[in-house]
Amino acid sequence: MANYCTNSQVGVLLNKNFDSTTTPTSTQVDDIIDQVTREIDVTMSSIGISSQPTDSNVLGMLERYCSFGSAGITGMTFFRNANDVNGSNAQWYYDQYRNFLKELADNPELLGISLGTDSLYVSNQIEDGTVTEDNYNDSFFNQVEGYKF
Repeated sequence: MANYCTNSQVGVLLNKNFDSTTTPTSTQVDDIIDQVTREIDVTMSSIGISSQPTDSNVLGMLERYCSFGSAGITGMTFFRNANDVNGSNAQWYYDQYRNFLKELADNPELLGISLGTDSLYVSNQIEDGTVTEDNYNDSFFNQVEGYKF
């Protein structure tokens, strides 16, 4: 199983560099990334996607939310000081990640996922250029904002 993000991507969100001497260590952050990747995979499996995607657009989206989830968990676990800006951002990252998982489970077609298959596809609107991936993602976020999780 390949992870959807790296500890350096998580570090960018938290403005931290992780190695064997930091708290958390790079190994601890990698373990959190493994956990988040497995949770994304379980959610995809629950909607009929049994293998990790290969489409670069879908992978980019999963990378973003894996980074958000991992930064959220890392920040809330290791940077609890209220004066630590990185720790206070952690809750927002985690909330975005949880919203994504709920939306993926409830409305997979919003992300260009074909139900009942083992493959992911990019929306026809993105493929033919009538909608950009950013517009598609903005539409997703606009719909998520109205939900209460």
